[in-house]
Order: sequence, then structure tokens, then C-alpha cells
Amino acid sequence: MTRRSSTGSRRQSFNYHPPQLELQAYQGENLAKRLGVDLATLEREQSTQTPKDFERWCRSRDPGSVAWQKRDDGLYHPIK
Repeated sequence: MTRRSSTGSRRQSFNYHPPQLELQAYQGENLAKRLGVDLATLEREQSTQTPKDFERWCRSRDPGSVAWQKRDDGLYHPIK
């Protein structure tokens, strides 16, 4: 039976943080799925709310609590 000596060696804990994936711009259909709503609801909320209110609305539904904004390219972009 062998015994391991713990003298001189200290157990290290590794804080592994996987790399964060950069969110890309989404088309309306994809963002609606991410937020758990249909496209009509997403478009209605975007058109009837102020930009800041829409960002809050998105953040409250997004699984990663990300805010989104629609830009001139017609895509929804994450707010950092």
C-alpha cells in the first residue's frame, strides 16, 4: 500500500470560465424565438414602445438578460 505525501504540493482550484460567445445580430423571427414570443408580438412591442422601453422589455424576456435594438439594417442587435 502506498501513501501519497501531501507535503510540498497544494491542491489548486482552477476557475475555468468558458469563452463568452459574441452575440450576432438576429432577424426578427430568430429574436422572437429567443424571447419566447411570436414575430407579430416582437414587431408590435418594437413599434409601440420607446427604444429604452423596448430594450427593457427584451432584457426581461431574454435568457441571458440581453437588451436588443432594431437598427437601420432591419436586424436586431444586442446592446452591450
